[in-house]
Amino acid sequence: MVKRGLLFILASFLLLGTALPVASAVPVASEQWEAVPMVTESIRGAGHPGGEGGQWPLAMATDSQNGSFLMYGTDVGGVYRSLDGGENWEPSNVGRNSRGATAFAIDPNNSKRVLLTAGNSLEMDMHGLYLSTDQGATWKSVLPKSNIGYRDVRDQLAYDPASFDKKLGYSKVAYWSSQTSKKETGRLFKSVDGGLTWKELPNSENYGGSIIKIHPSKGFVYIGGAQGFYRSLDGGKTFTKMLSVDSITGLDVSPADPDKVFLSTADSIYVSTNRGQDFKKIDSSLLPLLVSKEDKAMDPIGYWNLKVSPVNSKHLVMFNGDGDWNWSRYSSKDGGLTWIKGQFDNTYSFIPWNSRPGNFTWHPKQENVIWSFIGDFIVKSTDNGANWMWNNNGNLGIMTGDHWNFNNQNPDLIAFGSQDYSGAMTTNAGATWKYLNTMNQEWGGWSYGGYAVTPKVIVTGDASWDNGWDNDRGGFQRKIEVSRDGGLTFQKFNDIVLKGFASSYSEPTDEKIVFVYEYRSTDQGYTWTKMEGAKGVITSNPKGEHELYGVNNSDVVVSWDKGITWEKVATVPAQADGSVDQISDIALDHVRSLIYIATHKGNDRSNLYQYDMTTGKILDLTSVVPGDQYGNQHTWTVAVDPVNTSVVYAGGPGNVYLTDTSVIRSTDAGKTWQTLTKNNRDSIVKQGLDGAHEASLIRVHPVTRYAYVSGQCFGWWKIAPPGSDVTDVGAAPLLVSEGNGQTTLQWFGNGGPDETLVHGILNNLNNNTILNKLAYDLNGDRKITMLDADIARRAIEELNSAGPLQYEVYRSTSPKGKFVKISGSQTTVTYTDINVKNGVKYYYKVKTVGSNVFTKTATVTPNRKAVAYLLLSVGTDKIELDWEKKSGTYSVYRAVGEGEAVKISEGLTTTRFVDMAVKPDENYRYYITATGMAGISASSTVKSAQLFTVKPE
Repeated sequence: MVKRGLLFILASFLLLGTALPVASAVPVASEQWEAVPMVTESIRGAGHPGGEGGQWPLAMATDSQNGSFLMYGTDVGGVYRSLDGGENWEPSNVGRNSRGATAFAIDPNNSKRVLLTAGNSLEMDMHGLYLSTDQGATWKSVLPKSNIGYRDVRDQLAYDPASFDKKLGYSKVAYWSSQTSKKETGRLFKSVDGGLTWKELPNSENYGGSIIKIHPSKGFVYIGGAQGFYRSLDGGKTFTKMLSVDSITGLDVSPADPDKVFLSTADSIYVSTNRGQDFKKIDSSLLPLLVSKEDKAMDPIGYWNLKVSPVNSKHLVMFNGDGDWNWSRYSSKDGGLTWIKGQFDNTYSFIPWNSRPGNFTWHPKQENVIWSFIGDFIVKSTDNGANWMWNNNGNLGIMTGDHWNFNNQNPDLIAFGSQDYSGAMTTNAGATWKYLNTMNQEWGGWSYGGYAVTPKVIVTGDASWDNGWDNDRGGFQRKIEVSRDGGLTFQKFNDIVLKGFASSYSEPTDEKIVFVYEYRSTDQGYTWTKMEGAKGVITSNPKGEHELYGVNNSDVVVSWDKGITWEKVATVPAQADGSVDQISDIALDHVRSLIYIATHKGNDRSNLYQYDMTTGKILDLTSVVPGDQYGNQHTWTVAVDPVNTSVVYAGGPGNVYLTDTSVIRSTDAGKTWQTLTKNNRDSIVKQGLDGAHEASLIRVHPVTRYAYVSGQCFGWWKIAPPGSDVTDVGAAPLLVSEGNGQTTLQWFGNGGPDETLVHGILNNLNNNTILNKLAYDLNGDRKITMLDADIARRAIEELNSAGPLQYEVYRSTSPKGKFVKISGSQTTVTYTDINVKNGVKYYYKVKTVGSNVFTKTATVTPNRKAVAYLLLSVGTDKIELDWEKKSGTYSVYRAVGEGEAVKISEGLTTTRFVDMAVKPDENYRYYITATGMAGISASSTVKSAQLFTVKPE
């Protein structure tokens, strides 16, 4: 059942461990990573902190005691663990060198001990086996091998439950069936010390790349491989072939019926009741239908990963490749005689659903509870696989497509492109996000260099397969995409092929001027002109003349005329071999007149430079940058804190391995550096979550000073500035708006899907446009049917049965002082405080009635300051205005031509106004005021615009 209070429970799980009373405070080191999940307002409102997933899943495992500890592995996006039965997940990568994991084995007698088979998308010598003795908090390499592990979903690791040593407190014997690689043939390995050391079993070449299981009490070793089923009665010294069948695709045993062995091939299921001595084919006319290999483009086909409940051996589950890119889950409650096809529920998934080959892990005590993955996220069934529900909180894996930036007029506005999952946009600095439909594909999209010009106008580079191939870039051609409806739809400019630097930006004083790679627009993206002397725009001076800074191959360039002309500022020094590396990122220290330049040459090397614009000297900082576990440095991206420019961040990915210095920071303008990536060597981050890895870009919020890090397949994270007194890392967000004589709070709860979702589905049955499928296809079958309506109704019923939560609002005038309750037992998720004084700083936090877990503490000072962040989205028939959220109501003023400004709207409660009463060739000037209890605020900055007359083709 959905729990609307889960959003607040997460903060306790991740941070505090126990609930805090209102006035107490526990000192927490500021050096902690904080997750930035892709999550909509609706998902947060239903009680989910969120987690988008986004990377191809391979492996899962559960403890054998109470089902509270689970492990989850992806191909290239890291490893996750859960300590609360899958309700919340967190990264588990410290000490591991591989990007992914393809199998787990949790010691059935000691769940603190976990074995892992490492993997990636290519063979690497640091793969092989890893051991954790602290439930995945840290890892140690125990058997390096060059296996790939890519798309390998075998149960290839197993502990022998009968080898428990009471004195040692763990199982001593474990087995691994390794995968064949270019360097060696797959074989069997055995450990007799709990997984710390391993030896190859002799003459085991035929058993590599197999599934491995152990009799729950006898220690017999079962192997299911390409040639059939093998059994060893002597601890792996010798094996006897017991069943000759085509390649075995599933193999399992159950402590509930230890002498039974279940196995599957692509088209049959077998059971043995005598420890594998004999097998009987299960005769069932109700087995799932198969699709022949000739009819399929994707492997695996047929029945795979057959699993049996450890509580009830009649409960089975497996997946069936029954169509191109379609792997369904089937379950049985009668030992395999009859089967039903599982139904999926993607209601709370941020990303679109994509079918994946499955793996399963059963609850050790509850016979109907199973975890798996459907699409690129985790799911759970509580009815033996009949229905699969989203269970993915904390799993962050979206891959950012090249550069992104905070909007340079409204830093709470961010949009980015994503490789595989299109992109996302936030208007509140990442508290909630909106999915961007950049490629108009139901599965996602390939988008690079995204940027929000305004909340309505978004630009990016699209890499659709129908664009054609780009030999220079080594991928599909990229073309400009522009959205004018907030990301619902995008217009592609087919006549422009992007060859430049994958970054988009806008002119910091005029949002009508937009840059995408090497192209510039003066009409907010209706028409484009190729720039001379710049391949891309990256940043600008936050002060002074707001000049623009960009790159031109190995040169840093500057424009003083809004991007019309460019001049060279600095050139990257040549390497020892005479080659000059390409620039990957730059950052400006506007106080010291310094430019930081990050370069790299593939995975071979990366450098970080500091160019002094006053002296013209360039300093190579690479020698003072911390090396990772292999001594390599990764500085693909760099960012300067614009409030305190002594603070500089840099980072980069290891790509072919998981570097443990992916994010670093300097507090003395680049002289010395410290590692922020949580590791077991030199990181200054000692507490909290294992956060950002494989950084692709770092940017610093110019107001909050938080550093935001987007990772290659490791999601988004942020970290507070140095010296911050942060005590609520991981708590639910609390948004606050200042006003003139009042403040307004907003939090998340008592929301989620409602009847409007059901009505939308019913009104669009079989109307299978891409937009409709993205909105209403809740079971992933790529069409809108009554099944989707049933799923929506079930979600609504679950929320309604839980009932609305009641909230209490607390306030203080000191962060360490006593918080006093100022509102109690309200069910709405906003509160306006009118008992405040301008100029006084107030601190707020919110909790549910009956709970001691609070939201983040929000700070605000009421005042009559002007409304900020006014942005104009200019069209051919209307002008849309967006501005900063204030406490109170808004008035819009407009002047036509040289005339006086007049009020054209008042009493507005939202931060948007659409002016349809506009004419071509007329110039309009706008400003906004906000009205609070203490009167009218100062006027916003005046913005001017006139309708554009040119439409894209």
